[in-house]
Amino acid sequence: PQQSPCGAGAGVAAGSDSGSGGDSGGALRALDDGTLARRTARGDHAAATVLIQRYEGLVRSFLRRITGRADVADDLAQETFLRMLRSADRYDPTYPMRTWLLTIARRLSINLARKAGSKVASTEYLGMRSPAPTRPRPSRTRATNSARRSKPPWPG
Repeated sequence: PQQSPCGAGAGVAAGSDSGSGGDSGGALRALDDGTLARRTARGDHAAATVLIQRYEGLVRSFLRRITGRADVADDLAQETFLRMLRSADRYDPTYPMRTWLLTIARRLSINLARKAGSKVASTEYLGMRSPAPTRPRPSRTRATNSARRSKPPWPG
């Protein structure tokens, strides 16, 4: 398992009182996302750890569906949470944390694909594959279509 970007594996565990104002881990886990984001923005490592643990599985699985590669998805997930930590003060609690994090993750994946020089259908970034055409285009063979689908747009 990979270490959480906030350093949870390096001394700040979920439920620790480091920077949490004396709350127990259970009390922090009971807080809503907006409160946790405000506390994270003030440097509360325990609140950040709770947010990361709450959404880490969702973000990683979303990115694995998009990229098709666990290693790339893990790197992008880590960068997503680093950006969450740096921008926690800009989170608007009137919108779901899930939407905010998945938007960050999606944009990071698009940026990576652009850097790799790839053009990927926009529906692939929504976790869906583009529908297959009902019949092959005359200019493409089935082998060409198959090769294009099997080559991921990410480097490596």
